[in-house]
Amino acid sequence: MISHNSKLLFMFLLMGLFVAGENVAIAQTKSTQTEEFNTATTTPTKSSAPPKPAPSPTAINIGGVTFSGSVRTRFESWDWFETESVNNSYNFGAATLRLSLSQRKENFEWQIEGAFPLLVNVPDDAIAPPPQGQLGLGASYFAANGRQDASAFIKQGFILFKASAAIKLAVLNWDDSSLTTGRN
Repeated sequence: MISHNSKLLFMFLLMGLFVAGENVAIAQTKSTQTEEFNTATTTPTKSSAPPKPAPSPTAINIGGVTFSGSVRTRFESWDWFETESVNNSYNFGAATLRLSLSQRKENFEWQIEGAFPLLVNVPDDAIAPPPQGQLGLGASYFAANGRQDASAFIKQGFILFKASAAIKLAVLNWDDSSLTTGRN
């Protein structure tokens, strides 16, 4: 379990990354707009250079194995349920780290990707008695997961054997929510 102070610090860092990324995007947008809109002429002119596309992430290669990944974050604020008996106003955050290892050879290639979701500051007191029930997604996450705030699982993976005919063994976009337990 993650302590309350580390949760707040993590949320603060996630918000800082989000704001820093947004400021860079806004600054890049403003710089191209400033050149266009501050032109004193009324006739169309050719731009000196087309806008540059955003750089794509660079994968890391170590000994023929490619390592790549991504981080997705979000912050939610819930405050529109009318009740005095439970917490009807709360904030929480979530992040998903995805890491991938892959390799391509002449006769085969493979890839394995793991996902590491994290919930931060999910409320444990936002479930009202019936008929209201769970007050927002934070309460739903707590009802489903309890205090298990983080997990790790294989998101997808495959091995492709190249010969005269290709054979591919794969688990693609694993989703354990589609698995059910049979009745006894």
